[in-house]
Amino acid sequence: MRVVHCVVLVLTLSGCAGAQNARNDLEEGNEAFSKSIRWSDLRGIVQRVVPERQKDFLRVANGAEENLKVTDYELEDVQVGGDKAVVHSRVSWYREPSIVAKTEWMTILWVRKGTTWLIASIAGGPLPLPPR
Repeated sequence: MRVVHCVVLVLTLSGCAGAQNARNDLEEGNEAFSKSIRWSDLRGIVQRVVPERQKDFLRVANGAEENLKVTDYELEDVQVGGDKAVVHSRVSWYREPSIVAKTEWMTILWVRKGTTWLIASIAGGPLPLPPR
């Protein structure tokens, strides 16, 4: 009976460690995204988009590298469930030559492919990538 309890405990701890690693990987991916969007590094962002949506993202982002200015990005909420996660943030931005900033909610749907989290869609913000 003790062996069974030990096996259950090890499996439970392994599952918790796996879930924690997945969350850490998501946090790292979202942090890289927030840095890329703040610096208008759209090439950095496209690397975080699922391969089948990268052309769509590049179409949306066309020309934005030169005139998109993000002044603030605040993470508000993260919901993780299995291989999907939804990240809610607030982003403030403007496009030159305008100097009028907009502040909007942005919702990013992340999907896990192996150990990597990738962006499947973005709702709101300066670079919307609607779901298919």
